[in-house]
Amino acid sequence: MHIVVGISDLKVARDPSAFLVAYSLGAGMGVGIFDPEAGVGGLLYFMLPDSGLDPQRAGKNPCMFADTGISTLMKQVTEAGGEPERMRVVIAGGAHVMGQRGFLDIGERNLLACREAIASYGSRISHEAVGGRKNRTVKLALEDGRVWIKTAGGDFEEI
Repeated sequence: MHIVVGISDLKVARDPSAFLVAYSLGAGMGVGIFDPEAGVGGLLYFMLPDSGLDPQRAGKNPCMFADTGISTLMKQVTEAGGEPERMRVVIAGGAHVMGQRGFLDIGERNLLACREAIASYGSRISHEAVGGRKNRTVKLALEDGRVWIKTAGGDFEEI
């Protein structure tokens, strides 16, 4: 069963038959986490680096932003029995699909905010598929935490 994570969304599950999948990550990012001991995993698809850009919108949808989205993801996975220091964390996205550079490079800003937020929980990123100029899709198996990345124009590759 595939559980689709939309833009500015997250899903957490314990069903070993499930796959969490986020499609077409451009400058936005997917954060997949899996705790093998608890058998729980989650996937977040956020669009912007900092909830301070629009606190009102962040209050309505914390998954839109790296800081509040990762906080929400960690909270939900922890409530389901996961422990941040045991989690395998994979991130994907942060691409420069529209040629942005400098301060307006949302992909780079998302990547930096994502790394900072994950580190604040004592979790480590085990794999990154970030940057470049192409969209990606990420898929997380809840049976065992395996992850596949598909870059636009390519095939899924297990990481």
